[in-house]
Amino acid sequence: MKPLHAVLAAAACALLVAGCSGPKDPTKENFAKAIVAANQPEPFCLPMYDPAEYNGTRINEFLGVPPYVQAMVDSGYMTIVEQDWSKLAKYTPEGLALYKSEIAKVKNDRGEACIGSIAFKEVLRWTEPSGGKTKVTFTVSVNGLPSWAKGPAWDKLPGVKDPIEVEADLELMNDGWRAK
Repeated sequence: MKPLHAVLAAAACALLVAGCSGPKDPTKENFAKAIVAANQPEPFCLPMYDPAEYNGTRINEFLGVPPYVQAMVDSGYMTIVEQDWSKLAKYTPEGLALYKSEIAKVKNDRGEACIGSIAFKEVLRWTEPSGGKTKVTFTVSVNGLPSWAKGPAWDKLPGVKDPIEVEADLELMNDGWRAK
């Protein structure tokens, strides 16, 4: 019986040691900590025009309607009109009321409406570290959208319904991994 106890004790010790990792080890947990430390919180911002300054958002003929403009159209906050040989997205009366009551209050210094945040979800994979560097692929999603920016029209925006994949370069420092 004693040899069996010794084998079990050795196996338990091996499992405990295998479960421990230092901050410099290339692990999913260490990469997640580095990414979160470098990127949180990241605002989710959309370029919403100010109706007092602009007549509308010009739609690029070759690129089509941006997804966030299409979400505003599908939600009834914007409409697309033909004007002078081009297309413009303009606020509807409901959209103007929304702009004044909600959107104008969350605009940043670049004129973008920051209506949520981009949050880290999980590390998916990474390249084999070489020279203290690695490329990590992870997912992010959009959180904290206001009630007016929820529903099927908004679920089409990247990261709202389904997480999106992002890559980051990480570098090994004296105290662990850091995102560049």
